[in-house]
Amino acid sequence: MSTVPDKPTSDPSLSNPSASVVHNYADGDVILQSSDGIQFRLYKLILKMASPIFADMFSLPQSPRAVEGDDQLELEVPIVVMLEDAKTLTIMLDLCFPGPLPPLNSLDDAKIAIAVMKKFQLEFSEDYVKGKLMENTLGNPERVFAIGWQHEWKDIVISAAKASLRQPLLTGAIVAEFANIPATAAWQLLTYQRACSGSCMVLARFWQTWMTRENAPSPLLVESGGCRCVRLGLCTKYPAGQPNFILSSWGVTYMDSACDTLQHTPYPSSITSLAFLAPILMEAGLCDVCKDTACHALEVFGHHFAEQLENAISIIDIETPF
Repeated sequence: MSTVPDKPTSDPSLSNPSASVVHNYADGDVILQSSDGIQFRLYKLILKMASPIFADMFSLPQSPRAVEGDDQLELEVPIVVMLEDAKTLTIMLDLCFPGPLPPLNSLDDAKIAIAVMKKFQLEFSEDYVKGKLMENTLGNPERVFAIGWQHEWKDIVISAAKASLRQPLLTGAIVAEFANIPATAAWQLLTYQRACSGSCMVLARFWQTWMTRENAPSPLLVESGGCRCVRLGLCTKYPAGQPNFILSSWGVTYMDSACDTLQHTPYPSSITSLAFLAPILMEAGLCDVCKDTACHALEVFGHHFAEQLENAISIIDIETPF
């Protein structure tokens, strides 16, 4: 940022600036001019209160030039040429000045807000900006992870890493933001994803260790011989003197499918979605005994299974140097 020189600039956008439609106060005592030639007439006091950078800048001696007005000489408002474009300055000023905060409707807008927050030391806006960044974790978990790591925000890193479990592990397009973090960060994300996948698969593969009649009601879990669709040979005896029960054939399909799904998308909702449940319900519908109550049994069991998965994921941490 610098004060506009006395000589005309060769850049037509700077020699013919336009006034901003926002943050343009007629009695402002300083003008910030964007790199694309938009002028913001503002109050120094507000800028100084919001940003230590502006406070230091305006503490330097300034000698505004006298220009001829209608009846008398007036002091020209100083112009500060900024490196940022008009969109970036608008976001920065939305954070500084009274009024609505910047909407930051996209991840790219949130990145702009982070950049100006850091550059101009707008610490008071950190919670808001991080909150808007967090809103992008579902749609862009790996990008948000990289941004969080770059700025050493552990809470953002953990949230984004967990959200990344909803999609196939590191199989999408190249993440541009990974260029801003060390390779060890991407490795830590992959390590975390694999750990979550392994823990979830253990629950699906060894269902005998935690499945009971309370969390897996009939006809998902039935007594031996209780239903013609029971697959023999999968009987398991439970502690506390419970009798032997057998997992129905469509229950076996459910657990096998869960194991395969959780290997690639180890997230609780992956085994409760309609897309996942539809083929299991169709198989259960082939049995005259099971078809009427299979949906309820899967709903009860799915809720409990999802809680088990959530608990398993919650105890897995991702290592960071911050």
